[in-house]
Amino acid sequence: VETFSLTIDDMTARRDHAFIISCHGGHNDVVKWLCQTFTENNYHPLMHTVIAAIKNSCIEHHFDLAQWLVETFSLTSSDQRHHGYDLFVQTFSVGSIDSLEWMVKTFSLTSDDFLFSGILKLESTCIHGDLGKAKWLMNTFPVTLDQIQVNKLFIQTCSIGHIEVAKWLLSQFPMTADDFRSEFPYYRPCGDQLPIVQWLVTTFSMTIADFRYNENQLF
Repeated sequence: VETFSLTIDDMTARRDHAFIISCHGGHNDVVKWLCQTFTENNYHPLMHTVIAAIKNSCIEHHFDLAQWLVETFSLTSSDQRHHGYDLFVQTFSVGSIDSLEWMVKTFSLTSDDFLFSGILKLESTCIHGDLGKAKWLMNTFPVTLDQIQVNKLFIQTCSIGHIEVAKWLLSQFPMTADDFRSEFPYYRPCGDQLPIVQWLVTTFSMTIADFRYNENQLF
């Protein structure tokens, strides 16, 4: 700063790049120094910058730094959704369960805070075969049968071949054979389907007629 005579304009160039990158790397001293040095020159990072910095800190498990940012900038549950930037939702896809748990605790998030996004994320985690995160999400923000198109989600999960996720869905949202058969025409198999087809046949007592009815004609 002294050598190059950096100014507040230099600091805020490229959308506070130095601040965000330092948080991503977990460089506590650097982040605090940046804030102290440039705050004296009326530097106040925009809320979306602080939110992005917390996201980067959480993704890399720098929770002490993330906590410092929350306390320093007095962030609330409403702030974490500042201008449509939902910190929890943005972190969900790339963050670990530890980082999500930290956010839930820090911002006192409830099912009401995450209802619509939670349904979308539950669907996404099942389709991508992320059973661990799907279980955590269901335990943390429970979804009921009338809030999710579980039959459609089940078929999508089976089509991709995520048998363990399919079994878990069935344990959470019981489905009758008739329910399954009503969705089976939409079954779009891809990849190695033998294990899951064998499981479906046993679980729902399927017959050759069910497969002929399916427009995909598996046999």
